[in-house]
Amino acid sequence: MLSAGGGHNKSEHNAYLSRVDNLKFICKVIPGDTVIVEGKFVEKIADFIKVKVKASVQGRKVAEATITYIVLKKI
Repeated sequence: MLSAGGGHNKSEHNAYLSRVDNLKFICKVIPGDTVIVEGKFVEKIADFIKVKVKASVQGRKVAEATITYIVLKKI
């Protein structure tokens, strides 16, 4: 995602969670469930990447949110 989301070289950069918006838990997830998380690129502003994500268990949506992370060069 880093290389697709802004031309960053994955080996030279780290992504850090910066913000979570509109988080909704839709149904309960229990130990042993396999949670699949899918993300869709929304926008890039400077070093910030915004992604809409949804989590599902056996094809049923269990959560959704918009997350923002910052991509910084490794020191």
